[in-house]
Amino acid sequence: MVEALHVSSKSQEYFIVQYIIVFSFFTVVCPVGRKLESGTCVLCPVGQYQNETGSTICKTCPEFKTTASVGSTSSNQCVYQCEAGTYVDESVYGCVDCPVDTYQDQVSQPSCIHCPGNNQTKSTRSTGSHFCHTPCPEGQEFDTQDSTCKLCPVNYYKDAQPSSRVCIKCPQGQKSLTRGSTGCVPLTSGGAMVTASVLIMILTLFAMLFK
Repeated sequence: MVEALHVSSKSQEYFIVQYIIVFSFFTVVCPVGRKLESGTCVLCPVGQYQNETGSTICKTCPEFKTTASVGSTSSNQCVYQCEAGTYVDESVYGCVDCPVDTYQDQVSQPSCIHCPGNNQTKSTRSTGSHFCHTPCPEGQEFDTQDSTCKLCPVNYYKDAQPSSRVCIKCPQGQKSLTRGSTGCVPLTSGGAMVTASVLIMILTLFAMLFK
């Protein structure tokens, strides 16, 4: 090899060309989504991507964005960092809560997952399939602690409307008579009249005593 380099400038040029060809043949060229590291192609980590072949580095996603997994191959795979219970909505440039009857247990996903069958969730932003449950009957709401339907407490109600998910406190001036109520009733006017009568009697008595 040393002698070949000193034979002549033409021979030297020929040798260098051959060396480059052989060297290029054995050079590792990594595909997209990977970078060359210590002679091996490794996947770009989460938060980075590579859309070109033969690179030794990966490109970093823009601020506040990340990738859903390793080995991303395009900047289009950089999405907003949304936590479980939410999804990425590019139209608002951010994260949106999963609506009722859906959930999402992964981060930075483009959509939420619908509950199977007619199952529903108690509220928005559900983070797992265990929040999906069979609809509770009227007068009851789902308890996420023990995954059962429980009666609404006194002065709360839940009607049969499909949109009703939780027990609602009775409006002012109304009450429910028992647990598991499906509606509220007005407070009796008779009770109010009795209370007023008692108050008048007390005031009259005080007036007589201090007359």
